[in-house]
Amino acid sequence: QQNHAQPTCKVRSNNVALVNMKRKSKSLGAMVIILLLVTSVNLQSLHFLSTCTSDKEALLDLVVRPSFPFKTQIFLFDSSSQSLRGVNIKDLNEKWKSESAYEDLLKLSVARSSAMHPKQALLLQQQGNDNATNTNNRVILLWHAVPKTAGTTVRRAIFTHIANTCPNSGEAATQQGAFRHVDSLHRLMTDCHATHDFGLGGRMTFQPLSPDSNVSVIHTLAFRPYKEWALSALNQIVKVGGSQQCDIVRKVLENCQDYKELSFYQYTKSQLKRIRRYSLSDRDIVILYDYRDTDLFHSQIRTQLALPALKLETYNTNRTNEKCPDDVLESFYNCHEL
Repeated sequence: QQNHAQPTCKVRSNNVALVNMKRKSKSLGAMVIILLLVTSVNLQSLHFLSTCTSDKEALLDLVVRPSFPFKTQIFLFDSSSQSLRGVNIKDLNEKWKSESAYEDLLKLSVARSSAMHPKQALLLQQQGNDNATNTNNRVILLWHAVPKTAGTTVRRAIFTHIANTCPNSGEAATQQGAFRHVDSLHRLMTDCHATHDFGLGGRMTFQPLSPDSNVSVIHTLAFRPYKEWALSALNQIVKVGGSQQCDIVRKVLENCQDYKELSFYQYTKSQLKRIRRYSLSDRDIVILYDYRDTDLFHSQIRTQLALPALKLETYNTNRTNEKCPDDVLESFYNCHEL
C-alpha cells in the first residue's frame, strides 16, 4: 500500500479566524452577520479548496465579504489582473452594443477586494444556491465555438487532449474537438475522468449534466466586437468561396437568414443567452474573455485550476484582398442589431 504524502500547511482554526474577524468588526450587528455567514457555510465547501492556510483565508474572505451587490453566474476575465470580475447580466444585456469593445464590458463588471479565480467563483455560486450540496465536484472546461475568435486554435488543442485522455472517443475525431451531439458529449464528460476540456459546436445547445454527475462546468466564450467579428466572418466566406459568395450572402440576407460563418446565432452574445436559458445548472459558471487574450486566458485558467497544460498552435490562414461591397454587411446589421 502506497502512502500518498499530504501537503503540509499551517491551518488556522475556525476560532482563530473568528477572533480575527471580530477584531475587524465595527459593531455588534456586523459581528452577528459574520457569524451567520460563517456558520452557514457547508463544511463540504472546505474540501473544494486545498487545506492550506491561504486557501482557507480566501474561503473566509469569500464568505465574510460578499463579492458583488448582485447574484451572478457570469464572469469576465481581466487580463490586467489575470483574475475574474463579476457582472450583472441585466447590465450586460442592455449595454453590450454593436460598437462595444471588451473594455466597455469590463467597465460594467465588479472586482473583488482580492483577486478572484475560477474555483472561488464556483464556490461563490454554490454557496448562494440552496440546491448545491456538493462543492467538491470535478471541474470541466466547455469551450463554446464562436466563429472568427481563434476557435480553431482552441479546438485543435482540445482534439489532441481528448484523443490522448479519452480512448475510443471517436466522435471528437470527426468533429475536430467540437461536439454536435449532446448524448455523445454527456457520455464522455461522465466517463472520461482524465479529460478536462471539451469543445461545443456553435449551433449546438448544451443540456446540463444530471445532478448526480458531481461535475461543475465552466462555460467559456470568446468576445470579439460585433462589427469586427461580422466583417471577419464575411471575409472568411469570400476567402474560401470567392467573390461570387457576396451575391449569395446578399440574397440570403433578404430573409435575414444566417450563412456559414456569418451567423448571428453563433455570435457570442447570442450564445450567452442560450447558455443562460438552457445550459446552466446551479453548479456552473460562464467566463467571457477577449479573443485577443486567448493564449493568456487558456494558460491562466489551467494554472488556477491545476489542470495540465495544452499546447495551442496558432492557425494561420492566407489573407485575401477580395471583399464584398459595403451594402452586404449593412444588410446583416439591419437584420441583426445587438
